[in-house]
Amino acid sequence: MYTQPPVPYSEDDFDHEDSNRSNNPHFSSVLDARLKRRAVLQGGLGLAVTTGLFGAAALTASDAVAAPAGRPRGVLGFTAVPVGRANTITVPPEYEFRIILPWGEPVTGTYPAYLDGGLNSGAEQEQQMGMHHDGMHYFPMWRGQPGNRHGLLVMNHEYIDTNALHPSGATRVGTARNADQVRKEIAAHGVSVVEIVDDANAWRTVRGRYNQRVTGATPMKISGPARGLAKLRTVHSPSGTATRGTLNNCAHGYTPWARI
Repeated sequence: MYTQPPVPYSEDDFDHEDSNRSNNPHFSSVLDARLKRRAVLQGGLGLAVTTGLFGAAALTASDAVAAPAGRPRGVLGFTAVPVGRANTITVPPEYEFRIILPWGEPVTGTYPAYLDGGLNSGAEQEQQMGMHHDGMHYFPMWRGQPGNRHGLLVMNHEYIDTNALHPSGATRVGTARNADQVRKEIAAHGVSVVEIVDDANAWRTVRGRYNQRVTGATPMKISGPARGLAKLRTVHSPSGTATRGTLNNCAHGYTPWARI
């Protein structure tokens, strides 16, 4: 029977829940030891190994810390980005960025154009990029070097922002959603699959047959070892071989099983 006294935190404080009911070391002590080991490696062995790989002139002690703005950082050959809180994308001056596949970009179907102000319908959102991109994975469509320039970009859409998704005032407290707004919120979740190609050192999207949107209501078949297991049987799939939609995916991962 577990008799260890409770930790001096509120039961509602999940972050401090007493979940280590064994004689194993607490995670904080493991982390502390690892951080100390990392500091030793960075200060000595890590620098020695790096110097061995790149030559004696590759790194110096001053290079081991972030260089101030405007100063090149060793052999990496780009200027350090200064610390800032601006709501923008900041890259070194030696680089540039281009935005592709933002929320609302049409990617399949009839390719309905994005309408600012939350004016797209639920049916249109089902054919556009979802909200709040999270994990992503690139699948090359060709072997070798051509595959590095042409492939499928798959990303999930973890959650939504109703204030941006609907017209102003439509999501105020106490305001009920209509059927199309509910459909749109479900459609803004899920996964997008989009064909992209590197054309003259600039990635662009392709309106191809591989593009698709998987939303929170998309019928899907279940494949792999879990197919048909009892824990996958629901009202909508008594056999455990199908499911309906995917929501709130965080990070990403792809299975080792082929698509069936």
